[in-house]
Amino acid sequence: MANVREVAAVCGEFETPLYLDACRLTENAYLIKQREPDTPKKSGARIVREIATSCAGLHDEREEGRHRQHGGLPSHPPMLASGAGEKSCSS
Repeated sequence: MANVREVAAVCGEFETPLYLDACRLTENAYLIKQREPDTPKKSGARIVREIATSCAGLHDEREEGRHRQHGGLPSHPPMLASGAGEKSCSS
């Protein structure tokens, strides 16, 4: 979380939107929960929401098969901040 906050602050200084790759978001939330001292009591869904609200949007790009990829902006951070989509964040 500390890294996400720092990068978001730098992007804010330069008025540049921060978009994060959401492909490994749940795994990263787990690692943050395990490694950062202020997060062990937070749920994975809450960590994901905190990451999402620190950026302008999330982009999910993953391979479908060997040669095709798909992507897009699957979520809007204010929706995650309000608790919408919590089931999808925690699964």
